[in-house]
Amino acid sequence: MAPQLFALLKMFREKHPSSISNLPEISVRNIKNVSDDMKALVNVGLVEISQTGKCKAPNLRYVKITVRLAGKAVYALRKVTSEPVFGVIKG
Repeated sequence: MAPQLFALLKMFREKHPSSISNLPEISVRNIKNVSDDMKALVNVGLVEISQTGKCKAPNLRYVKITVRLAGKAVYALRKVTSEPVFGVIKG
């Protein structure tokens, strides 16, 4: 997974965007790139989109992600709970 996708996930946790339309401004990225990254995150099941009226908001499905490279944990994944956690595992 590309670093900008992890950065977008982290931004969701920290900023709690209320709408997809304000993601480019919050992330200080091009709207096309943010849109492509959102589609990728939805397709792999890390983010879901909820809709209230005309407003579509991104929601994290997990709060901790584990990615293993050659058997070593780099990131960790845990289902959404009341206390969000996201970060790099060192060691």
